[in-house]
Amino acid sequence: MRKLVSLFLLCSFSLSLKAGEFAVSPMLIDFESSPRQTETFSFDIFGKQPGSVRIFMSDLEQQLTGHMGFVDLDEDYSGMAQWVELSQSTAEVDQDERVTLTGEITVPSDAKGTYLAAIMIEEIKDTSAPGFNVNVRYAIILNLHIEGRKTRLSSTFSGLALEEQDGNLFAVGWFKNESDSDAYMESEVQIRDENNRLVNRVPLKTQSAWQRGDDSSRVFPGGLVKLYGPVIADLQDGTYQLTARNRFGGSPLPSARVSQDFVRAETPEVSDEELIAIDIPEIKIAPDAAGTIMNRFEFTNPYSRPIDVEFVEVGSEAGETVQFLPKKITLEAGETSSIRLVQRWGELPPQSVSYSGSLAIGNQSQNFFIATGL
Repeated sequence: MRKLVSLFLLCSFSLSLKAGEFAVSPMLIDFESSPRQTETFSFDIFGKQPGSVRIFMSDLEQQLTGHMGFVDLDEDYSGMAQWVELSQSTAEVDQDERVTLTGEITVPSDAKGTYLAAIMIEEIKDTSAPGFNVNVRYAIILNLHIEGRKTRLSSTFSGLALEEQDGNLFAVGWFKNESDSDAYMESEVQIRDENNRLVNRVPLKTQSAWQRGDDSSRVFPGGLVKLYGPVIADLQDGTYQLTARNRFGGSPLPSARVSQDFVRAETPEVSDEELIAIDIPEIKIAPDAAGTIMNRFEFTNPYSRPIDVEFVEVGSEAGETVQFLPKKITLEAGETSSIRLVQRWGELPPQSVSYSGSLAIGNQSQNFFIATGL
């Protein structure tokens, strides 16, 4: 089974004290190559503190949101990461030292289009050391484009519809890049009522494109993504005609048309009798030499609807400062989030204290407590 991780800078938590003791450069290496060619490259690791790092390859896979996720290689893997040979798998770095590593990409004879892979650089830590640690893992993205006869872009667009989420209305569609090259997808949906009156134009983009502020959505070879856009018009119940006009790689695609009967869903209310008690197990605390305590706990949404949770960052009468990371979260039904609790006691003696939080679901709200104990 391949394991997917969806961050370009990854943090894994273990036992120890220091974190982020190195940096890497560059973060992206582009190649223009051709079949049967060998491409060489180099990258630098800069030590902020003395330490050791592990270097290994990972695959990249586009997620439904448009983001790129890292995929651990397994025995069945065949792709660009197999074409890469690194000069070494570990490295020692002294403080303020810059270490240069090299690698080669051997392009096979049948390669064409665009390929992606990632070099992962991860700290090697002593996990038996006491305390709390954030292990940092960096990724260097290798972007390989094979020159030659331009391949024809091929794609499919489907699932055009109106969709309600949490009381908001969206136009959505699914797009798959079935070609060998990556390109940008531009999409706009026109919504017309039963009298053929244009009531709204909705741009569709991936979540990644919306977050980055891009005008269009980049879709890599084989990528299947969900496109969506908010419907601004206040649609009344009725039948609507949806027409999606799309361009991929600058070329127009056939228009997609659907007719949809729309009835706005009623937002159910949650009564007091339906609220569920939130029970977070007591968190055991043990300060380090500086009087700082860092712990993690999990918070799970027990409801069948999304909830908003906020933790109150107010210390107890004992005088400590407290921080929750993140302080606010939104969880879908059944979703779990990991929360970091940071207590700073300084020279004060640590004590068993409790902190509070609030949960909102619809028009209802409730409070809960997080207890700590020595």
